[in-house]
Amino acid sequence: DLIPLPLPKWSEDDDYSTFSRMLHATYSIMRSCTDTDLASAVMECMASVGSTTLTPAYFEEALKIKYSDATPESKAIFDIIRQSAVADKGYFTLFALQSMGVEPLWIYNHILNNDVGWVSAVNAKKRAWERAMAQFLGTLNSLEEGE
Repeated sequence: DLIPLPLPKWSEDDDYSTFSRMLHATYSIMRSCTDTDLASAVMECMASVGSTTLTPAYFEEALKIKYSDATPESKAIFDIIRQSAVADKGYFTLFALQSMGVEPLWIYNHILNNDVGWVSAVNAKKRAWERAMAQFLGTLNSLEEGE
């Protein structure tokens, strides 16, 4: 498999990111968990260790060396791409919203397919989605405030 390179910018002033989707794992805690604080701490610890040890090794050994031609030029290009990588919070938010019944991709697909009934379908789900969004944003706000 080839790893797609991001599109080049026309100038240094361009402010955009190219999204390259890679496989990832998303974990959650069951509602029946009796000690969510401990479960959260363990998950955070595992994510921290993985991001500082596993992820760099995967990019360095697998992608940069094993699956490339390993020339100095390709290594330098790979380093530039890796150093400028950012996590797309919107992409991860999409999955959180989907778990609460909000379906942004469903809306997108209806619009893309010229389905004129999408407006009435969205209106029928509007109140439920607004409640889910309020809950989601409330959770994010409480995390930012350290509650």
